[in-house]
Parts: sequence; C-alpha cells; structure tokens
Amino acid sequence: MSAAQAEEALLAQVLDSTTSSAADATLVRALGEEADALRCVAMHAASRMIKGAGMHRVSDLFAAFERMLDEPPSEPKRAERTVGAVLSLMGELGEALDASQLSRMVSRCVPLLRHESDIIAGGAARGIANTMCGALRSERASLGGEIKTLLDAGISEVANAKTLDASRGGAHGVGACIGAAGASGIGRFNVMASLVAIIDNTPRGATCSRESAVLAIEQLSLQLGSGFEPFGIPMLRPLVALYADKDKRVADAAAGAVRAMLGQLSPLAVKLVLPALYDGMEATAWRTKVECLKALSVLAEHAPSSVGPRLPDAIPRVMECLANTNAKVQDSASVALPLLCACVDNPETQKLRPLLIKAFIKPETTLECIDELLCTTFVNAMDGTSLAFIMPLLLRGLNDSKYETTRKVSRPCFNFCLSADRPFVSGRPLLW
Repeated sequence: MSAAQAEEALLAQVLDSTTSSAADATLVRALGEEADALRCVAMHAASRMIKGAGMHRVSDLFAAFERMLDEPPSEPKRAERTVGAVLSLMGELGEALDASQLSRMVSRCVPLLRHESDIIAGGAARGIANTMCGALRSERASLGGEIKTLLDAGISEVANAKTLDASRGGAHGVGACIGAAGASGIGRFNVMASLVAIIDNTPRGATCSRESAVLAIEQLSLQLGSGFEPFGIPMLRPLVALYADKDKRVADAAAGAVRAMLGQLSPLAVKLVLPALYDGMEATAWRTKVECLKALSVLAEHAPSSVGPRLPDAIPRVMECLANTNAKVQDSASVALPLLCACVDNPETQKLRPLLIKAFIKPETTLECIDELLCTTFVNAMDGTSLAFIMPLLLRGLNDSKYETTRKVSRPCFNFCLSADRPFVSGRPLLW
C-alpha cells in the first residue's frame, strides 16, 4: 500500500465513524495510547492525512473531529490524550477553514486553555496556534487584528490572574498567539517586556500573576522551540534567580520554564547557558543548586555532544555539590553524574563508568577504582572530556594520607599525561 492509499484509508475510517464508533477508529485509539512513541507516530500519520487527502474534504473532517471532541473515550486518561491530540490536529485545517469554522474552533479552544489537564490545555494552545497560523496564510486573519486581540486578552489575564485556572489560561493563551505569529511577534508586541514587568513589578503576594508570567515564558519556549533562543537565553539568569523565590509555585514554574527551554536548545547554544547554571550551582540556596543540577542533566541528555567537551568545567562544580551538607543537593548531584558520564566518547572510560561513579559518590572506594584503572589498557587518546572524570579521582589519590594509594596513583597519572590529546588544554581546568 502506497502512502497516498494509506492516507485515504485513514481518512475514510475517520469520516465513516459515527459518534459511537469514533473512539474505536484505529487512528483515534492510537492517539489515546499511553506510549509516547505510539502517539507520536499516530500524530505524524494524522498530520500527513490532513495535509494530503484531508484537504479535499475539510468540512467533513472538521465535523468528524468535532464529534470526537463531543464524545471522547470513557476512560479519563485516554480521553485527555485523545482530546489534546484532536485539538492540535484540528488546527492544521486552519488554512482551509471558512470564517464560521475559524470562529467555532477558537471559541472551542479558548475556554480549554484554563483546563486543569496540561495535556488538554496544551492541545488547545497548539490548536489555536495552528489554526491562526493557517488563517494568516489564507489572509482570513491578521497580526494586527485577530492575533493582537487574542494576545492582549492573554497578557491581561496573566497580569490580573487571581486563580490557578486564570494563571494557566493566560500563559497558554500568550503561547498560542506567539505560536501563530512566530518569533518575530515577541518583538513586535513587546511580549517579553510585558512578562518581565509582571514578574518584577507585581507585589510578592500576587502569586498567580507572577506564576502565570513565568508559565507564559515556558509556553513561548514550547511553541517556538529553538526559535525562542534569542529571547530565552538572556532570561536564563533571572529564571535561575527565581528558583529561590519565596513563592513555591513561582519557583516551580521557573524550573519548568528552564527545563522546557534547555530541552529544545540548539547544540550550538549550549555554551551560552552553562555559565548561568554554574553560578546557580554555587549559590547559597539549596533549591537553586538542585534545580541547576537537574537543568544540567537535561542538557546532558538533550545535547551530549555539546556538553561533553565542557565537562572539565562542569565536573568540579558537580563534585562540590556532591560534597554539600544538604542531602537533596547530594542526591541531585548523584543523579546528574551518570548522565554527564554518558557524554564521554572514550571507550575505556565508558567501560569504567560504574566504578568511576561509585568512587565519586563513595570516596572510600577510590582505591578500588584506581586498581581497575591500573588494569585497564587505554589505546585511545584522552581528551578533556575523558579526563574530566578520571583526573579528580587521581588528584584525590595523590592527596591521600596513605602512601599505598599515592604510589598507585602516580603510575596512571604519568600514563594519562602521555596519552592526553592536548595535555595542557585537556587537564588545565581540573589541575588548577
């Protein structure tokens, strides 16, 4: 079966389903599955169907999606996932919708921006963004008209939020409008200046407004992806400072915003965000240390090839956190170490990974790790990435009060200096 035939088959199944059988359609079942990978494939297939065969039957497909929203699956979690996905997919019809359908789509999505489920609220935001983006292309909407009206309403809701629902609704509304307008809309409508003013100038007791402004920054990042970098990277230090905010909801929102931003960061921009995280790891507040370690872990998973060369600067700071008296800081550092070690390409270092991590966390096992180092033949050149994990242990051994440990460590130190790719550059951050 060709791709076109598969699209036609999916379209026919969706259009032929009645209200009672819509939830049983193969595509709809897949959209409601718990497995992220399956839902991702289903979303991709549905998007292909809409942009292909679906464009010839827009009105019928729009009506079918409305039936699915009116009669979602009976199981609550499946219903959340299905509704969120369908809202997003309906938006992809935006370019072909008439004025009446556009109005119905926006009217359906706007109230859902306040929904307690992040899946449904996020789906509504993506639905509005996709719909208005298509409407802009078909010239049924304009940046200075419908988009600005929706954005002004969102900013106003953020500034005047008094409840959790209003906080979520305003943040998702701002994200949806900028998702439609694109990154250029942030500068055109002074969005970042408005949000920063709300965070800085709103009284500390107005938790919902400040939380909503930070949540809006997270939504901007989710909507624009790497396109948000020119605006998000300068905001990183202020967001890190909010980790220690007295309002826990504001601090939690800042942590979510940073993770969302770093999870979509371009690998070339990694070096620009690390200094802010390093400063946070050296801060006094334990919450700031913990969240910066978590953010560093997100970066290590997202862009290991970019984080790896910067491990000589990162590992000493993680070791300081590992020695912190606060148990939560120690635990976060212990979780970050294996993720950072995974950024190392050297095969011999990867083989020693479990022992290295164990020696970092439990100093009494240092000698055991050094014995294994002596038994390992290193045939690949050692760069700063590999030495970032090995040198701290060797330095610990050289400073040990036991002569046996010092004597054993001297041999691998000599060998690593010989095999290092660029000894001065690779080892400098760890030796100074």
